[in-house]
Amino acid sequence: MRNFFALVLLLIINSSVLAVDQTNQPLLEQVKKIDQIDKNLVFSEDCNQHLECFLDDSIAWCNSVDTQLELADFEDTIPIPDKSIKNIPLAINSHLKCGIAKEALQLWQEAEREYNWILERDPKNSFVLFKLGNVIASQGDWRRAEVLFGEASLARSDFVMAMSSKALAAYQLGELDRAESELRNIIYKYPMIADARAALTALLWHKSSFGEARSHWAAAVGLDSRYMEQDWLLNKRRWPPGPINDLLGFLVLESS
Repeated sequence: MRNFFALVLLLIINSSVLAVDQTNQPLLEQVKKIDQIDKNLVFSEDCNQHLECFLDDSIAWCNSVDTQLELADFEDTIPIPDKSIKNIPLAINSHLKCGIAKEALQLWQEAEREYNWILERDPKNSFVLFKLGNVIASQGDWRRAEVLFGEASLARSDFVMAMSSKALAAYQLGELDRAESELRNIIYKYPMIADARAALTALLWHKSSFGEARSHWAAAVGLDSRYMEQDWLLNKRRWPPGPINDLLGFLVLESS
C-alpha cells in the first residue's frame, strides 16, 4: 500500500513539472526544487507513517520566499489539510506548485493568477487563501490582504498564522486597538505562538508600554529566536514594514 501511494505521488510530481513552460528556466528550477523536496521527504522516516497526506504536509510547510521546506517553521500554526493524496486533483496540485514557485520569484501577478485559479474551484482552501494574502501583501495592499487572511482563518478555525497575519495587517493599517485585541485573543487561546507574542511586543513598544512588551518578547524569543532577524521577518515570515520597524526599535532599546 505504501509503495502504491509513493507511485501516485511521484506521478503527480512529474506531471506538475511538465505543466510548467519549459522555456521559463527560473520558474522551472523553482518547481523542480519543490518537487525534489517532496521526493526526499516521501521516503523519510517521519513521512512514511502518513504517506497518504504527505503531499498536503509538504505544501503546508512551504512558506519561505525561496520555497525551502522548513518542517519546524510553523508546525503548530499552519494546519495540515485533511485531504489525503488520492483526493488532490492533479490540476490543482500543478497550479499550486506553480503559484509557490512564481511567488518565490516575486512574480506576484502570475502567482496571484495561479492561486485565484484554485480558489475559483475551491473557494474555502485556507492555505491558498493565506498564500494569496501574502502575495497581495507583498504588493502593498494590506487592506485586501487582511480580508484574505480573515477568510483563511474562517475557513480553518485553527489556522493561527492566518489569524496573526490578519492582526499584523490591521497593525500596518494603523488600527492598533483592533490589532492589539486580536493578538491578545490569539495569545490567550494559543500561548505558545511566538508570532503573536512578537507582534504584540512591537505594538506595545509603539504604545510605550515597555514593561509588558519585554515580558512578551522574552516569551517570543524563547519560542523562536528568528524573530530577532530582520531579513527573516521581512522576506520569509513577511511581516508588514510598520511592525518590523517597531520591533527593531524595541530591540535597539533593549540592547542599549
